[in-house]
Amino acid sequence: MIERRKYTRYPVHYDVYYRNIKDSSSKKNHAIVENVSRTGFKLRLPKLLQKNTDLELNIYKSIDSKPISAHGKVIWGKESPLVYGEKWAGIYFTKIGWTESAKLVNGKA
Repeated sequence: MIERRKYTRYPVHYDVYYRNIKDSSSKKNHAIVENVSRTGFKLRLPKLLQKNTDLELNIYKSIDSKPISAHGKVIWGKESPLVYGEKWAGIYFTKIGWTESAKLVNGKA
């Protein structure tokens, strides 16, 4: 299989709280970042997100870390073939500082 990604994906386990930017009644939801690159990440979450949904993101690398704030767009979403009821989503960053994205892919909290 040919790798088409511009940036390397790194396996991680970060907490993320997200909400739909365009829905004023949207509550913050929790998900787990499974892998990350400079331009996006893969989420593991309990409900399916619609493609092209704009999200406000607060990403926590550890319990005591400050959140990394970003905005992203859902590029794809699907059911997990491994765990019943689990969903996956691919998120592309639409707004994040370059130094903030560097914090996501390096090992330091």
